[in-house]
Amino acid sequence: MSDEKQNILILSADLAAASDIGRMVRRLRMRNLAATDVPGALLLAARYEPRVVVLHGDLFNGGSLKFLAALRAGAHTALTPVVAIAAAGGPDAKQLRAAGVGQVLEEPYHENELGLAVMAELSSKPNPELLKVPHELLGNPQRMSALIRTGWLDSPPEDELDALTLLASQRMGAPVALISLVDKNRQFFKSETGLADPLAARRETPLTHSFCQWVVTGNDDLVVDDAREHKVLGTNQAVRDMGVVAYAGVPIRVGGQCIGSFCAIDTKPKAWTPEDIATLRALADVVDGYAAVAGGRRADSLAEEGRREKLAPFLAVAGKGIASAASLIRYDGTPLTESHNRTLTRAIAHFGDHIRRFMSGDGGAAA
Repeated sequence: MSDEKQNILILSADLAAASDIGRMVRRLRMRNLAATDVPGALLLAARYEPRVVVLHGDLFNGGSLKFLAALRAGAHTALTPVVAIAAAGGPDAKQLRAAGVGQVLEEPYHENELGLAVMAELSSKPNPELLKVPHELLGNPQRMSALIRTGWLDSPPEDELDALTLLASQRMGAPVALISLVDKNRQFFKSETGLADPLAARRETPLTHSFCQWVVTGNDDLVVDDAREHKVLGTNQAVRDMGVVAYAGVPIRVGGQCIGSFCAIDTKPKAWTPEDIATLRALADVVDGYAAVAGGRRADSLAEEGRREKLAPFLAVAGKGIASAASLIRYDGTPLTESHNRTLTRAIAHFGDHIRRFMSGDGGAAA
């Protein structure tokens, strides 16, 4: 086991308590990572993948349960064992265990108790329930409303989007690229390049065969060179039934809600490069723009009153799509084909046309 994996993350707003816990951690000959708030703790958890988290007391505004929910929503952190020290005014033992905590101690506790609890979690078997994405995040009403508003679920393929997945596949050297929309119980491929029949004809799978669901619940990039070695993704049936080995996916968003993933897949291990991920992010920005336009076409016309405030989100998304498409055209690495240049130029013109219409008051879409 490599040294970088010998980390314990301590999350506590009480600096004195965190220091005491850190002293125990050092006796276990493990590295101490410390955070005082949820965002800092999540950044450390994602970067260092700690062996155990020690969660002490309550955090502001129900932060303890928010942290646990976010931890369980990410594929790389979902199985991270947690030891919690319950405190007055915070979640009780029942709530903490329901949120995925393995060992719960009550204050005052003896240092040896904490050491034994940490060691027990280090040797415990993963809870199989934590291999599943938090379903309440997939079914979030705001997220589902944003997804439905696009009109893309169960809709026919579109040449503009198919050209983007083809570009991703060819630029990244990946046999498969998808624009995957994640519903509550399935993923639907709005666009695909490289899938074989019958999957290409069905254009969907249940979530038992979805990596993209973790992009949605984590609301972040998910990059894996060899999923067979991953504790969570290695159990997904896409590995066995679809031959998914290497996966890189980035969020597709509408109105701030993650509705799916733009992903690339290989059937053998692949070391994804920073350029690969930058390509996916740029293409996802273009897809976000198309999704915003599609959603607006299904929405009622904007009232003149408050128009500028309602248009601002769309203008930001469309503008980002234009900038990202332009960045791909200007990329100084492997040149784009003439076809790819046309694809991106059409996207720029499409977004520009809608921006002009909206700014002139002719009606249109809003994100």
